[in-house]
Amino acid sequence: MRLKLKDTISVQSVVQVGCVCVVAYLTLIPLLMLLYNSIRSAPPGEPGAYFTVKNYLEAYIDPKFFPLLMNSIIFAVGNCLVTLFLGTSLAWIYERTNTPLKKSFGVMALIPFIIPGILSTVAWMLLLSPRIGIINKFIMYLFHLEKAPFNIYSLFGMIWAQSVHLYPLVFLMMAAASSVFGVRLTPGISDRGTTLMMWPA
Repeated sequence: MRLKLKDTISVQSVVQVGCVCVVAYLTLIPLLMLLYNSIRSAPPGEPGAYFTVKNYLEAYIDPKFFPLLMNSIIFAVGNCLVTLFLGTSLAWIYERTNTPLKKSFGVMALIPFIIPGILSTVAWMLLLSPRIGIINKFIMYLFHLEKAPFNIYSLFGMIWAQSVHLYPLVFLMMAAASSVFGVRLTPGISDRGTTLMMWPA
């Protein structure tokens, strides 16, 4: 029995195909132009341009490239580790303990993700800048220090600022996983006569 065309094509499928086409146009066209220009000796429209890999050789064989690559790797790995630690720790406290003000705690854990990135960056600069940071100034005054103890412009300072802004993503995923894990594990633990570790309220 043959299916009619209207039965095989639905509004949902048309919308999905349309969205895929729009996203492909907005992403693939700029990407292809970027790749095309990267193997050209001159910008588009200039006469005498030819295909070459000289741009890649100059970019990736330059001795200055390798320290930059290492800094990028350290930043990415450090950001992942700190974000994972913060998000997982807060998710465990939220889901696996009966800490006071539990619901308020869960809402406050998501606040950094709501704040725009530029605003969060400026806030950390005002707090931990070596010259104008409020926290640095207070600690220097309190302990009579000549040098600021924290530097938000350092590699580890940038890791901290980025991690604090992104840890709510890990918190949401880990909280959901911990909740499901607890529901499935509780009956088995109860049968054994034990209980899950909970903090007293």
